[in-house]
Amino acid sequence: MATIWRAVHTTLDRPVAVKFLQAIGSHAQQMAARFVQEAKLCAGLRHRNVVDVLDFGVTADEQPFMVMELLEGQSLADRYETGPPLTDWDILEICAMTLSGLAAVHDAGIIHRDVKPENVFLAQDADGTYPKLIDFGVSKGLHTGQRITRTGAVVGTPEYMSPEQARGKADIGPASDLWSVGILLYEGFTGEVPFESENPGDVLVQVATEEVPSLALSRPDLPAALVAVVARACQRDPADRFGDAREMRDALLAVLEGSRDLRGRPPSKIVRHAYASGPETGKLRALSRRPPAPGIEAPEVREPSGPVGRPIPLTTRISAPPAEQDAPIETAKLRPPRATSRRRAGWVIPTIALGLVALSLGALALLAPDTLRQIGLLPSAPDRANAASGQVRPGQDVAALTAPVLDAGAPTPEEPATFEPPPAEGVAAPETETIDVPSPPDPPGVDAR
Repeated sequence: MATIWRAVHTTLDRPVAVKFLQAIGSHAQQMAARFVQEAKLCAGLRHRNVVDVLDFGVTADEQPFMVMELLEGQSLADRYETGPPLTDWDILEICAMTLSGLAAVHDAGIIHRDVKPENVFLAQDADGTYPKLIDFGVSKGLHTGQRITRTGAVVGTPEYMSPEQARGKADIGPASDLWSVGILLYEGFTGEVPFESENPGDVLVQVATEEVPSLALSRPDLPAALVAVVARACQRDPADRFGDAREMRDALLAVLEGSRDLRGRPPSKIVRHAYASGPETGKLRALSRRPPAPGIEAPEVREPSGPVGRPIPLTTRISAPPAEQDAPIETAKLRPPRATSRRRAGWVIPTIALGLVALSLGALALLAPDTLRQIGLLPSAPDRANAASGQVRPGQDVAALTAPVLDAGAPTPEEPATFEPPPAEGVAAPETETIDVPSPPDPPGVDAR
């Protein structure tokens, strides 16, 4: 028997939970050995959905203890008793995350052997509620080589045992824990376990000899895919169940993503469909009942067909989706902004340079006109007088010199000047007169012949 106390780490000032073992009777030595094994198995596990063991030791009176993280919340069994009732969506999420923790446990070579509502703790933090696997007291290490339970002994809770576990077989594998999760699902959706009796021995006989009733008999409204997941998890032959915890978890997540009429489905939810570690895992997909705006690209809704965590290609372009169609959005894949065309930006720099030159010349014309006259960019007063008499200095623009200088204060005529059209019969040309001009005399010494 063990008791759990709330304590505070004196050095770190951190609240923790301390589990003390009260080993009494003829099995005290075996209980102590199992307690030490639980601490060793849990000490090597680091996962969000598995309780974290921080320390282990023995008191002065030789009472072993285990220091664990302090969890705020309640067990799944307490939630069933006290409420509020869980929705179908909540049950699927809890079991999917529990399977994620089981995958880490199995990877470490550990079989829990007692997965039940009392050992699934619904912890709470700033991000919400999530399950944690606790109580590895009857767990089994696949590679430890140390046998604590005698051969043929039945260990666990009869209602959640697998057939091979109920028969006391020694070769218990990860598939036994998957059976227990299947019973969790069955109980969550129906409110009862498939095998019940006041005598635990009768329950063991039912588990070892009878088939689990179909979930559709009690809940015909559930999706067929969900009924198939529970039926496969509860196959009597371990080889007929899911290959591992991740495969079963992915099957549940596919039900979460594909079932639109599931009771308790929120209008918008983030579903993690890959919990493993690695560069191609941990993708997030947002499910929302609001369709995307017309012309916005959205991924095609399809079931994941590749390895866990492989992103689904985004190739479908929709213009007007149905009002009730979910719109998955791959938040991990964002389209980069479109680069500016070089041809379009090629005229920007020359235009800015010409504008700066024009501003500089205008400022010089206002502040230092004499400098511009010296370099020939502005005409001087003598130049204008010479231009009026027909004398043009080399290098000067005739049009610029002969342009009239407007008086800034002179009034501007409101109407343009008018000209009379020429007469229709034309204008008479003046009479011409021929004048004889004598030739100049020949220079001296030139023969006129």
